[in-house]
Amino acid sequence: MDYAVLTEVCKLLSPFADVTMRLEAEDTPTSSVVIPAVIGIISKLAKTTTPHCTSLKTGLTVSLEKRLGTIRTDPHYIISTVLDPRFKMKWIDGQTEDARVRLVMTESIETQLRQQASHASKFLTVWCLLTTATTSSYEI
Repeated sequence: MDYAVLTEVCKLLSPFADVTMRLEAEDTPTSSVVIPAVIGIISKLAKTTTPHCTSLKTGLTVSLEKRLGTIRTDPHYIISTVLDPRFKMKWIDGQTEDARVRLVMTESIETQLRQQASHASKFLTVWCLLTTATTSSYEI
């Protein structure tokens, strides 16, 4: 009985250990890995059979959802995951999430374009003022 319980605990904690080792080994920023890692852990927990440790499995799943469930809706994590060539949009589950992710990406692009246009507009305004000031100073 004790061996069976320990075996189940190891099975339940294995996905957490795997993700931790992968994240620690990365030499590059890891924000793009967070959403796939959370999805992977939840998926592995769901597939793990635990006749002796059902409350531990439930507790880990609930805790993970409670602490990290909002990451799937965080624009920063969404953008970094979609832009990572390893993941792109492969992690998206269902049409609702697909629509939400596309909306986040579209809003992000629109915001960037507006900011760029604003900077360009300010630059052109300053340029026009400088050019006008230079031209009028020669006319005097």
